[in-house]
Amino acid sequence: MITPQRAESNALVLAQAVLVGSVGAPTAYNLFSAGLVIDDYFIIGQESTKVLPALESAPHDVDTIAKKGLDLARAAYDKRKVAGSSEKDVVNATTFTVAGASVDSSRSAVRNNLVPVASPAEKRCALSLASLAAARLPVSSRALIERLVGGWIHAMMFRRPTAVCFAKVYKFIHDPIVQASTEDTAFSLSRGVADELVVCSILAPLMATNLVAQLEPTLYASDASMAKGAVVSTGLSSDEALLLWRTAERKGGYTRLDPAARALLKSVGDPDLEEQCLQGFPVAPQKSPPLRFDFVEVCAGAGKITHYCNEMGLACCPPLDLEHSAQYDLQSADVIPWLVEMIREGRLRSVFVSPPCTTFSPAAFPSLRSYEDPWGNHSIPRVRTGNVLALRALALVFTARTYTRAGCVEQPRRSKMAWLKVWLRLRALSGILEVFLAACQFGSVHKKEFRFLGCNLDLHRIARPCRGGHEHVVIQGKWTKASAVYPDALARELAMLYGDFVTKDRCRERELGVDFSGLESPIINELLAGRQWKLEKEWRWKRHERINMLEMRGLVVLLKSQPAAGPDRRILHLFDSAVALAASVKGRSSSYKLRRLLCQICALALALGVYFGEAFAPTRHNIADDPTRSAVVRPALEHSFLPHISMSLKQQLAQTRVRRFAANWIRLVLILVHCVPAKAALPSASASIIATDILSGLCSVTCLFPSGVFSPRWIFMDFPLLPAAWTFFSWTLAWIFLLGAAWTVLRTWTPFTVKGQDCYRSKRASRKGPLFLFRVGFLKFGVLLVLLSHGASAAPSLERYRQKAEERAFMMLSSHRAVLPKTDLHRKARLADFGKWLTATGACTLEELLSDVNAEEVNKLLVDFGQALFREGRPYGHFSELINAVAASRPVLRRQLIGAWDLAYNWMAVEPHVHHMALPALVLVAMLATCLLWGWTREAGLFSLMWGGLCRPGEVLTATRKHLVLPQDVMNSQPFALLRIEEPKTRRRAAKHQAAKVDLPDLMEILVIAFAQLNPASRLWPYSGQTLRARFRKVCTALGLPETKKAGSPALELGSFRPGGATWLLQQCENPELVRRRGRWLSPRVMEIYLQEVEAATFLVNQQVHVREKVQQVASVFPALLEKAVLWNKSNIPAAAWFYLFQHERRAHTTG
Repeated sequence: MITPQRAESNALVLAQAVLVGSVGAPTAYNLFSAGLVIDDYFIIGQESTKVLPALESAPHDVDTIAKKGLDLARAAYDKRKVAGSSEKDVVNATTFTVAGASVDSSRSAVRNNLVPVASPAEKRCALSLASLAAARLPVSSRALIERLVGGWIHAMMFRRPTAVCFAKVYKFIHDPIVQASTEDTAFSLSRGVADELVVCSILAPLMATNLVAQLEPTLYASDASMAKGAVVSTGLSSDEALLLWRTAERKGGYTRLDPAARALLKSVGDPDLEEQCLQGFPVAPQKSPPLRFDFVEVCAGAGKITHYCNEMGLACCPPLDLEHSAQYDLQSADVIPWLVEMIREGRLRSVFVSPPCTTFSPAAFPSLRSYEDPWGNHSIPRVRTGNVLALRALALVFTARTYTRAGCVEQPRRSKMAWLKVWLRLRALSGILEVFLAACQFGSVHKKEFRFLGCNLDLHRIARPCRGGHEHVVIQGKWTKASAVYPDALARELAMLYGDFVTKDRCRERELGVDFSGLESPIINELLAGRQWKLEKEWRWKRHERINMLEMRGLVVLLKSQPAAGPDRRILHLFDSAVALAASVKGRSSSYKLRRLLCQICALALALGVYFGEAFAPTRHNIADDPTRSAVVRPALEHSFLPHISMSLKQQLAQTRVRRFAANWIRLVLILVHCVPAKAALPSASASIIATDILSGLCSVTCLFPSGVFSPRWIFMDFPLLPAAWTFFSWTLAWIFLLGAAWTVLRTWTPFTVKGQDCYRSKRASRKGPLFLFRVGFLKFGVLLVLLSHGASAAPSLERYRQKAEERAFMMLSSHRAVLPKTDLHRKARLADFGKWLTATGACTLEELLSDVNAEEVNKLLVDFGQALFREGRPYGHFSELINAVAASRPVLRRQLIGAWDLAYNWMAVEPHVHHMALPALVLVAMLATCLLWGWTREAGLFSLMWGGLCRPGEVLTATRKHLVLPQDVMNSQPFALLRIEEPKTRRRAAKHQAAKVDLPDLMEILVIAFAQLNPASRLWPYSGQTLRARFRKVCTALGLPETKKAGSPALELGSFRPGGATWLLQQCENPELVRRRGRWLSPRVMEIYLQEVEAATFLVNQQVHVREKVQQVASVFPALLEKAVLWNKSNIPAAAWFYLFQHERRAHTTG
C-alpha cells in the first residue's frame, strides 16, 4: 500500500480516511484497502454476495464501505479545494482496474469461487499475440524482446510460479554481443527463446491470483538429510495463519547450489551455516535509505549553518523555515512528530533550533511577559504562538538527548525563554550544557550575546564572552535585522561542532554496530518450539543429490499430497535452507538443477490452484529434521510466550527477521518477562530512582509490556522485587553501563539455556549478545527488566478446558484406525469366519493366535485360509478385508503380514479387476425415456445424477433432498444443480466437502420432476440399493441390453453411469482437467481408468441389430416424452398415472 506524501493525502488522513499501511510492511487485515497513486485515490471493500444484484443494477444507490470511503475522500478534497474530475469516478464497480491490476468480482466469477486479480486481460492478450508473432520469426531485436519480456514480467508478478518460464530469454538479452549493439539490430532468434515466449502466451490465463483462495490453518515444515526426507505439520488458529501468511517471504533472492564443503557442513547440521549464507552471497544493490540526514536547521532564517555543513560533506536536510515553505511551520501538527520520529529512528543525527524570540525579548513593546512569569497570558495569540514554538524547540533537544543525538537551541542571552521552568529542568539534566557567547568575538560589529543550550556537543569551544577593549555598534535602525544573522565565523564554528559529532557517531556505529538482520522470525521459532507437531510423511531417497535439491523436493512431496479437487487454497510452509527458500519464493533460479525442480513445483502449484507462503525455519528448531535423522518427533517445550503477548506485538515480531543470537535474546526476554511467576516484594523508592536514571535515554518498550505499567519517573514500581536484590542489581548495572564494562562482564557469564534456547552456543554468539543489547534499545530495556524484575504471571485459564470436558463427557475415542461403521461390521464378519475355520481345523482359536503375536504363524494360517476361500469361490474382498481386520486387531502386525499380502496380489493377478463398462449417451437417453414412460421419476432422477454429475451409486443412495441444490432453491441464481456429498470416498485424502455438478438442461428438468417436491429430510431413493439395481436391470431388459456379462459383450451396471458421463464430457470439451475436477478424482492417472472412449463408441455396434434399432427408436421420442412429463408434473398429475396416459395417447394417435 502506498503511503502518500502530498497535501491531498494529508487531507484524507486528517479527514479520518482509510489510508493505511506503509511501503514494505504488510497492512492490517481489514474489510477494505485504500491507496493513493499520484493523485488518484482508490478504496476496495469486501461486501456480502447478497448485494451483488444491486451493485450490478444500481451501483450508485448501494451504501458500501468503498462508497463511504469515497464520499469521505470527496469531502476532504472539497474542503481543501483540490480540483478533481468527479465525472471520471468509478463507484461500486465489481469489475475494475486499479493501480495496474484488473479485479473481477462479478457474479459469475464469485459463483465459481473466483475473484481473480491480474494484469488486464487486454494487455495479456496483446502480449500473447505479439509473442506468438515474434516466436515465428527467425530473427529478432533486443528492443522487441525487452519490451515483450517487460510486459510479461508485470503479468507474472500476479502469479509467481509462472516466472519460471523465462531462462533463455534472459541469456539472450544479457548477451554481451546483444548489449553492445543498438536496440534495432537484428539477431538470430533461437528456438529455445521462441519456445519460452510461446509457453508464456499459453499460460497467460493462469497469470492471476485468486483473492478468495482458502487459507489452510496448518503450518507445514519439511527437511531433508542425505538419507531421508520428511514433512511435519501443526495446527494454527485462523488469526495465526493469517498473520503468518501476511508476513511470509514475498521477494526471494539470488540462489546458487551450495559448494561441496558447504553441503557437507549442512548435512551434519552446522548451526551458523545459514547466517554465513547471507555473507557469502553477493550483496544485491540496495536503495539508499530515504530521508536520512546528518543535520537539520529548524527556524533557520538565512541557513548559514546548513551552508557550512554542506561544505564539510554532511548530508543536510533543507533548512526548515517559513520563508522557504508554509509546510515547514513548526506549529504544524505534522512537522514536530516527523522530526521526533526521524531522530528516534536514527535517520536524523543532529538538530539545531532557533525559535523566534519576539515576545520573549526584553526589548519587546508592549511587554507581554516578565522574568517572574515568562509564560505570559496564554489567551493572547502571539504569546500562545511563542510558547508553542519554545516548547517544541526544547522537545527536540530533549529527544536528541534521549536517543544520543546532537541537539541545540539558541536564544539571545536575556531572552525570557531561559526563565521557563521547562528550560530550567532541561538544563538540570545530565548531559545538557548551557553556554554564552558574544557575537563580537566572531567578527561582528555588535556585542549581541547568545545563549546556547545543547547536548552531545562540545559547546565550550564557542563559549567566548566579550573581553572588552573595542567599540560596539548599537543595534538599532538598519542594523536590527542584520544583527539577527550569525557571523560567518560563528556559523562555521557551529558547523564544525556538528561535523565532529557526526564523525564520532559514525565511528561509534562502526564499532558498536552489530548486523542482526537475518532470516529467523521470533514468531516462527516459537511456533516450532512451543507447539506439538505431527509427522505427515517420511521417505527415503532413491538416489543421491545435492542437499539443496533434496530440501526443495520436500515442497514437491507436500504439493503432491494436496488434493487435486476442491477450491484454490493457500498453504504455509517452512524451509530450513536459505537457498531453497529464496528460489521457491522468487519463482526462478539461474541454477540449472534448481530450475528443473522449480519447474516441477510451479507446475504443481498452477495445476492444483495452490498458493504457498514460505518462511525460514532454523535447523535447530525445525521439527522435520528429527525424522530425517531417524529420531522421534520432539515434544513441545513447556513455556511459550505466544499466549501471553498482544496481537500488535505478534505482528511486529512476525515482520522481524534477525540472526540466531538476536532471536535467542528476544525469546529469552519475552519468556522471562511473561512466563516466569512472580514471588517478590515491592522495591524501594531509591532503587527505582537508580534504575530509572540508568535507563534514561533508552528506547521505550511499551510494545513488549501491557500499557499502564510504566510511569514517567517510577518506571519499575509496578514490578515486585526483593529490595536487597533490587539494590544490588541496580548498583551493579549502574557501574556496568556507566563505565562501559558491559563487554567484559557479560562475556564472563556462564552459558545458560532456557528450555532448549541456547544464548551462548558459540564464541561468536557470546561476542554478539552484549553488543546486540547496546545496539537495540528495546532489548536493552527488556533484558534489564528480566534481571531486575519478576516477569509477568501467566497462569492459564482452565475454563475452556472445562467446557471441552463437558462436551466430551459422552464421547469415547477408538484406539483403532478410524473406518466407516459398515467397514467395521464387514471386518468383524471376516474375523468371525476366520475364527470358525481355525476352530474347525484344530489349529488354535482366534484369540490365542492374536495374543501370541507370532508373525510367521499368523502369515501361514492366513495363507491357508486364503487358499480355502479361493477354492470356495469367495470374492477377493473377503480375503483382503480379513488381512486388514487382523492388522487392525493387532497393530504390531500391520507391517509383518507380507506373506498374506503376497497371496492377495497373486489372487489379483489371476482374477484382475474388471472396470465398469461406460454407458453411452444414446443408451442413457433411451433409459430415461423408458423411465418417464413407466412413471419411474425417482429412477430417472438418480440415473441423471450418476451420469451427469459423475456420481458413485453409493453417493446418490445416501443423499437426501437437502443435499440437492436445484436452481429454484437459490432463486435461479445458478443455471446448474449441485449435489453435496455427505461422506466422499476420498474425504481423508482430498477435500472433506465435495459436490457433484449437473448442468445439462434436459437432465436438470428430470431432476426437478423427480426431486423438487420432496421434503428436505426425504431421501432421494427411499428403498434399498438392491431395489435400484433391480429396476435398472428391468430397464435394460426392456431395451434388450445384456444384463450379465457374456463373451465379447460386457454388461451394464449402476457403476457404468460414472465412466459413461466422464467419457462423454471429455469428448465434448477435450479438457481433462475439467473432467477430473467434475469427477473429483485425485489424479489424472485414476481418472484415465474411467475414460473408455472406444468401448463407449462401440458398445451399441456390438449389440444385435434389433437392439440397436430399439434403442434409437426409444431415444428419438425422449424430447416429446420429457415435454409431456414436464407438463404433467406442473399439473400435479401423479407419476403412477403417466404410463396409462401415454398408452391412451398412443391408442388415440393410432386410431386417429
